[in-house]
Parts: sequence; C-alpha cells; structure tokens
Amino acid sequence: MNNVEKEKLLNDLHIWQYKTGTYWKDIASFIGVSATTIHFFKNGLRELSEEKIAKLKKLIYKK
Repeated sequence: MNNVEKEKLLNDLHIWQYKTGTYWKDIASFIGVSATTIHFFKNGLRELSEEKIAKLKKLIYKK
C-alpha cells in the first residue's frame, strides 16, 4: 500500500468512525489486531498486513 492509498484509507476510516461512533478498540477487534496496533497504524507508526487492510476496507466500504 503506497502512502496515497494509506492516507485515503485513514481519512475514510476517521470519517466512518466519526459517523458510526465506533470505538477504535472495536475496529481493532473486528480486523483481529490489538488496540495498540490500530493506534500505531492510524498514527503512521506501524503497517498492517494485506489481510488486515482488506478486512478494514470491508468494514469501511461495505454497501
């Protein structure tokens, strides 16, 4: 995932999280990572596997 894609995903994640009122710990639990890992990911300090990113996209972009 390049930086532009990651930035868009993080932006969309923040918007989705704000609209739904979902807690970060619940997002982390859904994709199978710790709350610390999702915190580091959203702050650019850690990467997620392609599998975890796919789950995150499924959560955010489900129709």
